[in-house]
Amino acid sequence: MKRVLILTLIITMLFSIFGIFPKTAFGDVEITNIVIEPNDLDKIAEFTILFKPHSLTSANQTISIKFPVECVVPDTISPLSVNISRYPVSSPPTNVEVIKPQNIVVLTIPFSIIILEPTSIVFYLNAKIRTPQLPSTYTLTMWTSVEPNPVETPFTIGSSSGVKVSGLQALVNPPDGGTIADYDISFVVSNEGFLIAQQNDYVDIYFPKGTTFPSKIDPLKVLMKYNQCEHIEIDKQRVRVYVPSSLSFIAPGGSCNVRFLKEFGIKNTLIPGYYSVQVATSKDTGIAVSNPFLIVGTQVSSATLLVNPTTQLSPAKYTLKFKTSVTKKLTANFDQIFIEFPADVNIPSNIIPGAILVNDTPCVSVSLNSQTLQITTPVNIYENSDVTVEIGINFGIKNPSLTGNYTVKLYTITDSMPVSLNFTVTSSIISKPEVVLSSTSAGQISKYTITFTTGASGELLAGIDKINIIFPIGTTMPSSIQTSSVTVNNIPTTSVEVNGTTVTITVPITIPANNSLTVMISESAYIKNPVQAGPYSLFVNTSKEQSSIQSSPYIISSTPVTTITISPAQPDGLNGFYISRPKIMLSSVSAIDSNPTIYYYFDSNAPSIFAGTQISAPEGVHIFYYYAVDNQGHQEKTSSIQFKIDTIPPQIVVIFPQDNSVLNSKTLVVKGAVDVGSTVMVNGNAATIDGLGNFEASVEVLSSPQIINISATDPAGNSSQKVLTVYLDTTPPNLIVVKPVMFQQVSKLPLIIEGITEKGAKVTVNGDSAEVREDGVFSYSLLNLSEGQFAVIEVIAIDEAGNSTKKTVSVKYSKSIIMKLQVGNKNALINNETYSLEVAPTITSGRTMVPLRFVGEAFGAEFAYDPVFKIIDINFGSDRIKMQIGKNIAFVNGKEVALDVAPYIVNGRTLVPIRFISETFGAEVVWDGTTKTVTIVYPEQ
Repeated sequence: MKRVLILTLIITMLFSIFGIFPKTAFGDVEITNIVIEPNDLDKIAEFTILFKPHSLTSANQTISIKFPVECVVPDTISPLSVNISRYPVSSPPTNVEVIKPQNIVVLTIPFSIIILEPTSIVFYLNAKIRTPQLPSTYTLTMWTSVEPNPVETPFTIGSSSGVKVSGLQALVNPPDGGTIADYDISFVVSNEGFLIAQQNDYVDIYFPKGTTFPSKIDPLKVLMKYNQCEHIEIDKQRVRVYVPSSLSFIAPGGSCNVRFLKEFGIKNTLIPGYYSVQVATSKDTGIAVSNPFLIVGTQVSSATLLVNPTTQLSPAKYTLKFKTSVTKKLTANFDQIFIEFPADVNIPSNIIPGAILVNDTPCVSVSLNSQTLQITTPVNIYENSDVTVEIGINFGIKNPSLTGNYTVKLYTITDSMPVSLNFTVTSSIISKPEVVLSSTSAGQISKYTITFTTGASGELLAGIDKINIIFPIGTTMPSSIQTSSVTVNNIPTTSVEVNGTTVTITVPITIPANNSLTVMISESAYIKNPVQAGPYSLFVNTSKEQSSIQSSPYIISSTPVTTITISPAQPDGLNGFYISRPKIMLSSVSAIDSNPTIYYYFDSNAPSIFAGTQISAPEGVHIFYYYAVDNQGHQEKTSSIQFKIDTIPPQIVVIFPQDNSVLNSKTLVVKGAVDVGSTVMVNGNAATIDGLGNFEASVEVLSSPQIINISATDPAGNSSQKVLTVYLDTTPPNLIVVKPVMFQQVSKLPLIIEGITEKGAKVTVNGDSAEVREDGVFSYSLLNLSEGQFAVIEVIAIDEAGNSTKKTVSVKYSKSIIMKLQVGNKNALINNETYSLEVAPTITSGRTMVPLRFVGEAFGAEFAYDPVFKIIDINFGSDRIKMQIGKNIAFVNGKEVALDVAPYIVNGRTLVPIRFISETFGAEVVWDGTTKTVTIVYPEQ
C-alpha cells in the first residue's frame, strides 16, 4: 500500500507538471483520491487524502476535513501525527484543531501551495482515527479557508461481496430519537443460506451509529421466528444472534425474522433522520441493507431572534432566545448549539469565541462549518430551561447585501429538529443625487456630473464595489463606454458596463461609508439627452446600497425645429433619383429665439450658415445635413437627407455598325457601350448588357435602307437615343486582272499587277492593299517572287458591303542577269557587283571575244574540259553544247553551229565570240562601240 501511495503521488505530480489534468475553474478544492490502510471495519487506520487546492497562496491558511460521523476521531490530534506534502516540500501542519461532534479536523498549513499543485495529507496511525463499524460507502468532505464550498468524495469500508439475504425490512417502535424501542427485522435467506442451530449458524445485524445497547444482555428478550434466543453477542454496532435450538433450522429460501423486544433495551440514536440496518448471516455473508426508517427528534421552543442593526451589509449583533425541550438537556463543554445562517449572511472565517455568550457566559469552543456556527455550551442547561445566545457585533457577522426577509435555523445536539427564525434586512441608502449637465439641449451629447453621499453601510471597496446609474427613458445610450470617459472623485474608473439605460461603474478607490463622492461621465461617452424637453431624473444605487434613489430633477430644454422644403418635393426620376436639379430651402422656429441660426453642409464639408437663398444640390449621391442653434446655445439634433441626383442622359457609343454602313448580311448584331447600369433598347427589343455597360442586340435587316433606333435609359430615368441607317448589298464586286496573264514568265521585278474593279471597292494582292483609283482601276507592285517556280498571285476585291471577289494568276519568275564587260578590262560587273577576270575581253578578227566559263557559269551553265582533245562540254538547262579549241564549229544538242572565230585559250581561259553567247544561251547582247563595252542581259528581255 505504501508503494501504491508513493506511485500515486508521483503520477499526480507529473500530471500537474506537464499539464495533463483538465483545466478547472477555480473556486473549489479537488479531491483526487482517498487511500485507507487497513481498509477494515472498526480499525485505527492511516488516512491519505490526495487533492489539489487552487489558491492557498500563503502560510497559515487552513484546510478543513470533515470525516463521516461513523468514524471515531479523537478529541485532539498532535500535529506530528499529520503530514502535508507537496513536491518537493513535506512538513506537519503548524496546528491541528478537532471540532466535535462533527468530526471536523482543521489543519493550519505551514507553507503556500501553488495553484493546482498536487498535495497530500496523511493522518498516521498515531492520529488514532478509527474506521466505521459498519461496511458501507461513506463520504469525506473537504474545504479551505479561501475555497469555502465543501467538496464531498465517497470511500468504501469493508466488503459487501457474497450472497445476500433478500426482502430485508426493519420496523422501529417508537421512532423517537434517544428512546428505547422495539426493533422487528425480517428477511428471506438465500437458497444457499440454510441456517442450522447445531452448526452454530447466526445472523449479524448492524445497527446505525448512535444506537446504544444495554450493558446487561438478556437473550430471552430477543425472538427469532417467535423462538426465544439463547446466545447473543454485541460488538460495537454489530449484534450477532445465534439460531436457537428450539427453532432447529431456517430452511433454504425460507423467511426469518429477529425481534428485539423493547425490554431488551436498544435505544434509538439521538440524531433525527433516515437510517437503515444491515444484515448478513453465517451463510449469506454479503451485506444486505434494509428499508430506510425515520428517527424523529425533539426541538427547542419559544425561540426568538433579534438582529441589531437590520440595515444591509451592516455588522450586527444577533440575539437568540429559546427553551430546551422537557426531556433534553445540554452538558457544559460537551454538547453543542447549532445556528445555521442563510448564505447571504457574511460570517467571518476568523472566529472570536469570546464574542459569543451563552446565558451570559463566554464561549471558549466555537467553530464554523460552511454557514453553520457550532457553539459548545460553556454551562449546563437543563430540561425545559431558558437559553440566551448573544453573538456580539465584534464577532463580525454582516447582514446580507440585499434587503428582504431571511431565515436562521436553530437546533441543539439534543433537540436536533431545526426551528426557523426570521429576520428582515432593511435598506442602507445613499443620499439624493445631484446632477449637473454640460449641455441641457434636447438630443445633444452632454457631460453628466453626479454627486451623492454613501450611507451607513455603503463603504465601497476599490476594484470590487460598483455604482449603478439608471438614466431616464429617452436618454440615448452608447453600447459601450471607455474607462477613460468616467471618473470617480477625479480618478479614472477601471471598468464600465452599459446595459440598456444603466451604466455600472467599478469604483477605482475605496469610498468610506457616509462619504461624499462625485461621478463624472464626459462627453466622450456619447450619452445624448432626451429629445423631448422637460424635467428628468436619474436613479443611483451601489452594490452595497442597492435601493435606487431618485436624483433631483434636471431640465432638458427644447431646441429649434428646422423644416426643409425641396423642389420638386419628390424625386422626379427612377429609383429615388432626381433628373432635374432640386432646390433646397430651410426654415427654423424656436420657443425662445425668433431667428435661430441655421447651419447646413453636404457630406463631410464644414457647416455653412443658411442665408435664405435656395441651395442647389450637386450632381451625384450626397447627404445633406442641417441643424439650428438658438441664441442661448441650444443646438438642434442634426438632421440629414440623402439626395440622388443625375441630370446627365446616358451616352451611347455604337461600335458596330457605323451610320450609313453597307452590309452584306440580313442578320446584324448591333454592338456598343453605354453608362453602367443603363438599359438599352434596339428597335424596341431589349439589348443584352454586361456589368461594364457593353451591349449587343440582333437586328434583322428587312429592307435597304434599314433604320435602326437605339435608346438607353440610365437608373435615374434619363434617356438618350441614336438613329442609324444601314444598306444591304449582297452582290460581289466585278474584278478583272489585266496583267500579268496566266502562266506568264517573269524575269524582272517588281512585277506590276494591274486590273479593274467596282467603283469604291478595295483590292488586296496577296493580302496587301493595292492602289485603287476612283474609276476602279488598280495597280500593285509585287516586289518578291520565288525564283524558278510558279507563284500564285491572289487578287481580292471587297466592296463597301463586305462582299468579295477573288481572282488568281500563276506566273513563273526567272531572275535577270545583267553583265557588263569592257574590252581590255579585267573588271566585270554582274548586277552592279564587281568581279575580277583572269583574262580581259578582247577583239579578234573584228569579233569581240569574252571568257566562256565566266559568262556561262553566271547564267547557270556547267562545264567539263577534256585537255587531251581540248573539247569543252557544256550543260545548260536541257541544252547540251560541245565545242573544241581551234575549231570554228560547235554542236548544240547535236546540231552543228558555225562560229565566227574559233575558240582559243589565253592564260588557261577559253574565249569565244560574243555572238555565240547571244545565240546559244538566249541572252541579249548590247555593244557600246564608244566605250568598247559589252552588256549581256540574261534571259533576253
